[in-house]
Amino acid sequence: MRTTLSRLLALAATALLPPFAAHAQAQAQAVATNATVAATPAEQHYLGTRDAFVRSFRQHKELDDTRDRQALEVLRAQLAAIVGQVQVTGFPPPAAINLQTLQQDGGFGMVDGLRLGDAAGQHILVATTPALLADYARRHPGLPTGLPALWRNGTFVRLAFDWDAAVTLGTSLPVRRRPGQQQVLAFVGTAAQDVGPFPPNHLYVFSANGRQVLMASVQLQPELPQIDACRQSWEKFEQTRMEEQGFRAYTACYSRELLRQPGFAPLLAQAQALLDRLR
Repeated sequence: MRTTLSRLLALAATALLPPFAAHAQAQAQAVATNATVAATPAEQHYLGTRDAFVRSFRQHKELDDTRDRQALEVLRAQLAAIVGQVQVTGFPPPAAINLQTLQQDGGFGMVDGLRLGDAAGQHILVATTPALLADYARRHPGLPTGLPALWRNGTFVRLAFDWDAAVTLGTSLPVRRRPGQQQVLAFVGTAAQDVGPFPPNHLYVFSANGRQVLMASVQLQPELPQIDACRQSWEKFEQTRMEEQGFRAYTACYSRELLRQPGFAPLLAQAQALLDRLR
């Protein structure tokens, strides 16, 4: 028996699994974060325009995709002026708006920003600003305010990249900041609509430089290998249909054991190389 997406969303971790959680906490303490970043007039105008569109759509029971696309294009143009130029190797333009819809439909409520990458969604880059993220966190009860705490939240990561797949956070990767980067974070995670003995399938890397916030999601290729000891942890619970507990046990096991795998060093190098491009 498998678990539905709604139950998986409740299971998704809201904090980094060890090890290296201490590294991330030390980095957070080393760089002061102002969780109440003041929005510029242009950002305030964007937020007001977006909210006005949302209120307008709520007054109509029928979905209007044409008006939705037109409204999103208005907001995309405003975001392009706010966020500024975004050029990161591996994430080709043009930049679309990260919002999927302004109507009460699937995909509503994504993180405000510009979205670049391939059509298949295997490489996604979301570019936004500290003030827009601060506003987003304030409007969503349960989300932490400030960076990097917001990045370490599975619900936020889901709404930043892929609204219809729960994100379970895995091993944090000890990447290093480069000149110009004020805050950084990297970890592997599992984006899925079900639970099971699934190795992490995505690399998530984040960087903030004070003006822009760049957030990348990359599907891992090649895939991380299965770890027998962790699969056995899952199977013990699956036999008694305790899949939620099995999923937690498997994820915790994989987060620990990944450090001992031959592929960890190349994975860390991949994360650092991606982070080096996010500046």
